[in-house]
Amino acid sequence: MEQAVRYLIAIGVPALEWMLDKRLATANRLHIRAFVRVVRAIGDPARPVLGRKALTATDDEWPQLLRIAVDASVSDFGAMLPKLIQEKPDMRLAAVRAAGVFKARGTVPHIQALLIDADDLMRRTAMVSLAQIGDPSALGTASAMLNSSDPIIRDAAMQILLTEPEQAVAVARQLVVGTDEVKARIGLVMLAKINMYNAESDVISALTDPRPGLRITALQLLAGKCPESAKEAFLALKSDPVPIVRAVAQKLNP
Repeated sequence: MEQAVRYLIAIGVPALEWMLDKRLATANRLHIRAFVRVVRAIGDPARPVLGRKALTATDDEWPQLLRIAVDASVSDFGAMLPKLIQEKPDMRLAAVRAAGVFKARGTVPHIQALLIDADDLMRRTAMVSLAQIGDPSALGTASAMLNSSDPIIRDAAMQILLTEPEQAVAVARQLVVGTDEVKARIGLVMLAKINMYNAESDVISALTDPRPGLRITALQLLAGKCPESAKEAFLALKSDPVPIVRAVAQKLNP
């Protein structure tokens, strides 16, 4: 196999064209790795070859072609993903995943539309890709997805919001003062990731919050980097009346 791949690389573009024409539809994982090596070795001249193949690829060929493009970092394929997402249901999950890898902003509205009726796997994949893309047009979706029970989706939603710190601070502060303690803790984590708008003061204030969960989250976020002005409040929690807060505090240092 190694000798064959080297031979194909030596031939260059004609070899890639032959591979795409004769071997793509039936390519297995080992073959895909060979394709990727040839594409990478050829470099930029391989991009139009793959592009031309994309125009004529059959349903049997598209899964392998997209896998090659992703593994070989052929970002030009990002422009083809909206059509795949819209028109090829069997390719939708792979195309959404590729959109994140390629940071394909043109796919954002199509990915958001999928979230309405998506199953758990698609919803998770879609949110992770939206986070990788980081387009501001997904901020509304991200705010709504903070309510998800799936921690991966919530984390992706948080990453999207953090691309716009001013809006993220506003959303986070709203969560912190809300009645849902789980969401309040998410808001606190968001504030800890924002290095502006006096967000750290909100985390420090949570050391004295009446809700045990928020005191624990504040301890975890400030451990090892607690400002001098907050160390007294941090250390005071080592004697907190709530056992679990006290136990967490005793394991951490400011």
